[in-house]
Amino acid sequence: LMSDMPQVNAASVDVDQILTIAREAGKLQLTFREPYTRFGKKVPHSIKEDGSYVTQADTLSDRYLIEQLSKIIPGVKVISEEQDEAINKGILEKGDTFWMVDPLDNTSRYINGQNEFSINIALVIK
Repeated sequence: LMSDMPQVNAASVDVDQILTIAREAGKLQLTFREPYTRFGKKVPHSIKEDGSYVTQADTLSDRYLIEQLSKIIPGVKVISEEQDEAINKGILEKGDTFWMVDPLDNTSRYINGQNEFSINIALVIK
């Protein structure tokens, strides 16, 4: 069975382009957080079914990352912590190459104004 997935290898990926995307997502997160932390307030958040925190910055940066990474290698899907689980499962079941993203890792520190949080991006080549 032939896949319609483009051929991808590590050498064909522009790491600088990925870093630029991550930096822009980070700027978005910091800009969103600044009005709260400037006054010593926590960033508004909710708790997901699994007990972890989520903020609007998670979902905004998630959408941005999915949109931008999808442009780098057209046809390569994105699995994300903030994306619907059924979508992620469908991507995994296809067995094709995919991006894996955690748009805001360590959200609890982000919420509290600490700087120990990150954006995680991986390209899983099958």
